[in-house]
Amino acid sequence: MTAPIRPIAVIVFSLCLSLGWDVPRVLGQETDDAFGEGGDAPAAAAPAAAKPAAAAPSKDKKDSEEPPPPDEPAVQAILESMPKTAPDKLRAAQVLVDLNRPDLAKPLLKQLLTPPLKPAAAYALVRRFGSATFFKLASNQDLTPEGQQFADFILAAAEKYRDDPDRLTALAARLADKSQTQREDAMAALEDARGQAVGPLLHVLADPGKAVAHPAVRELLVRLEDDAVGPLMGVLESNDAALKVQVVDVLGQLGAKQAMDALYLPLLSAKSSTALRTAAARALLQIVGSLPTLGDAQTLLRRDLLDHLDRSRLAAAEPQATVEVWEWNVKRKQSEPLKYRASDAELALAARLGRDLYELDPTNLTNRRLYLTALLGAARYANGLDKPLPTTPGGAYAIAAAMGADAIDDFLGYALSANRPAAATAAAQILGDIGGPNLLERSGPALSPLAKAARGSDPRLRFSAVDAILKLKPTRAFAGSSAVPEALGFFAASSGVRRALVGYPNPEQAQVLVGFLAELGYECDAWTTSRRLFEMATTSPDYDFVLLHTALRHPPTEELVVQLRRDPRTASLPIGLIASSGDLPRARRLAERAGLATVFPRPHELEAVKFDVAALHALQERDVMLPEERQSRAAAALDWLAALSEKPQSLFDLRRQLPLVEIALYAPEHGAKAALVVGNLGTADGQHALVELAALATQPLPNRHAAAVAFSRSVDRYGLLLTQDQITTLYDRYNANAGEDPDTHAMLTSVLDTIDRKQAGGQVGGQRK
Repeated sequence: MTAPIRPIAVIVFSLCLSLGWDVPRVLGQETDDAFGEGGDAPAAAAPAAAKPAAAAPSKDKKDSEEPPPPDEPAVQAILESMPKTAPDKLRAAQVLVDLNRPDLAKPLLKQLLTPPLKPAAAYALVRRFGSATFFKLASNQDLTPEGQQFADFILAAAEKYRDDPDRLTALAARLADKSQTQREDAMAALEDARGQAVGPLLHVLADPGKAVAHPAVRELLVRLEDDAVGPLMGVLESNDAALKVQVVDVLGQLGAKQAMDALYLPLLSAKSSTALRTAAARALLQIVGSLPTLGDAQTLLRRDLLDHLDRSRLAAAEPQATVEVWEWNVKRKQSEPLKYRASDAELALAARLGRDLYELDPTNLTNRRLYLTALLGAARYANGLDKPLPTTPGGAYAIAAAMGADAIDDFLGYALSANRPAAATAAAQILGDIGGPNLLERSGPALSPLAKAARGSDPRLRFSAVDAILKLKPTRAFAGSSAVPEALGFFAASSGVRRALVGYPNPEQAQVLVGFLAELGYECDAWTTSRRLFEMATTSPDYDFVLLHTALRHPPTEELVVQLRRDPRTASLPIGLIASSGDLPRARRLAERAGLATVFPRPHELEAVKFDVAALHALQERDVMLPEERQSRAAAALDWLAALSEKPQSLFDLRRQLPLVEIALYAPEHGAKAALVVGNLGTADGQHALVELAALATQPLPNRHAAAVAFSRSVDRYGLLLTQDQITTLYDRYNANAGEDPDTHAMLTSVLDTIDRKQAGGQVGGQRK
């Protein structure tokens, strides 16, 4: 009986392949739907063949799962059929897997990759068999690695072919074909591409010469549902009124509630065409069933805009995750997705609503303030918080500046009260460029917005405000003017290194923590009293964070935290509170009140400290400042101090900042600039600091030379202010260095030449050997 079965099986298998039917495992046995296409094999033979199977000796489950013997009729039938085409080979591989012969399926999968199928053929396979087939092959451990390799290649090639822009463009053009078959085939292929097809479809929709295809395009966009909404909303940013009419019509048919806010301006703007207003009204009726008044629309836009602004402040669950926002590319004349971080996406959407809100009623003060909040905040984050806004035409800077200095001055005051530091920083930059000194003048003791910002807690805002004030070139005293030199001195003191401040009542434990932080690249200052900690924190802008033990005294940690938060120099400094296990609840309450603070148990190993530092950085998210930014601010602050000290002026008291500028003398990148400032200030302490730097062999020679030159200029301008003992010490150092260090000898020679030249009243400092 066996001999005639094999040719029959071969015939049946070939017939199944040609008709797309499933292949019986054994002639007459049940048919698996392995091909996913119904398995329409003849059913008449099944009952007749079922009896021998039932009468066969029973086997346990393990035995039933063993591979069929090589002469199993169905396996032999497949091998003898020798499938030629890619679909037939794939079907054969599927059946062999179902027959528990993955070893025989693997060669067939290899054949499909040697040579590799062309993308069009791969796409045809996926369309015919469905992607689930390939996922199943990839996950089958018995097919490793061929199953995974085959599935990965086919799916990637098919996706590349499906989403090929040139192919989709050609398909979109076929929507105007006279042949209904061609049009239907094109629509099916475009629908399969989902979101990737929207761009080519919109290109056709924007072409008046292809109006015959527009109905089909609109129908297909509706079929694409949510995949089409984002790109369509991007089109609403364009100036193509005719295209917008069609897009609004599609959004209405889609019932796209997320497009409601974007339809208020087309509906209510006096600039909208009749066709656009009619389309927007029809779409809103389809989406929500009613039309808003001008007042209603503004109320709704303000509400949603504020919601976006509030969400932009929330910490993202995945900080590096991106969100797509579709926007209109003016140059390419197409809707394109831009990737934003979640918070930036909220700001971008808020700026879009703000623009519509402002255009509906530009005379409304609230509309203008909200628009500028979103516009400038979004621009700052998009451009980078460490850089000023670019002044390119059409950008956020240009849009805001066109509103005038008074409008931006008003907005800065609003942004300060609303705690929008990013937007406020941009406003301060703009005021420095377009404003005048009158912006600083107020009646009585009231501070101008710029003066308030110069005392602000956000370092970037504070610096931008000070920079703007100095650009305005005030000539008269104004309320809050003392904040300018204070800020310049503080920023100038940056040494450009990463520093941490540690407060610990136990000196030995403090040094252990300092050692861990040093391994992480931090220079540390550690103190056992709160009073000294506060002094250090307000002296240097380089601290990334401060770690405080809750057992600190003089004053207690609670009082120190309040001091840090009240002082603008430390108000935004992250605080880590270290507490014993019994004190953790109190520490958590203190951290919650302070803000930008978190609580840790005492760390005992490097990995724990590394985790704690990461948590402190996470408190600031992107507000973390790198040493390079601090370096840049220090250089700019020293430039301002040098310019202000070059000529006599009484508006700003710069000499009080001398201790901070002297710190900058020993910053390698800023020593020369700091020397110029110290020399210009003309104080006894300053002249002594200059000669000490000039004589210090461990400092860079250019900075030592700059100090000697600055000392000479200072003596010429203010006279010799060194004491007799200081002069004598210089002579002694000169003589002791004879024949030792040529550079130090040259620096001391220059300093002593200046002293000798200006020696007065018979004063004798010493004698050079």
